[in-house]
Amino acid sequence: MLSLWRISALVITAEPAWLALAFPLERFVESDHRFMWVRWPAYIPLLLGLPLYVIARIFLLTEAFLSLRAQPPAAYQSIEWTSVIPHL
Repeated sequence: MLSLWRISALVITAEPAWLALAFPLERFVESDHRFMWVRWPAYIPLLLGLPLYVIARIFLLTEAFLSLRAQPPAAYQSIEWTSVIPHL
């Protein structure tokens, strides 16, 4: 489960960066017809990455809420805030 969490985190980190690089490349290709062969690879992040991004986001959100079920007992202890926050 941990590896799936890491893969999902990688997908939601890398996909926006990949899209940020792909769309300027696609605009460059539109302006210069010598590079028309690059046009379709520029759409790969959108066609493949967007569904992966949505699935990864749903998985991470679900995993975050499911992890709240198995909290250690120390998570329910009260904190003495007066000893943590200095006050005048």
